[in-house]
Amino acid sequence: MYFEKDNIYHIYNRGNNRVKIFYNDENYIFFLKKIRKHIFPFCEILAYCLMPNHFHFLIVTNEKT
Repeated sequence: MYFEKDNIYHIYNRGNNRVKIFYNDENYIFFLKKIRKHIFPFCEILAYCLMPNHFHFLIVTNEKT
């Protein structure tokens, strides 16, 4: 998947059959640490929402990927 510089994207994902992907606070923290490590170098997160069975991110890219 390619992202264009300075564009805004809505990224989301949900567990199969709406199964939980986050079971406790540690799962949320682990996920956000991974997002920070792998997403921040390429984009800025404008907004996000984490729910037990899915997540949403609104990002703007700062370079072409």
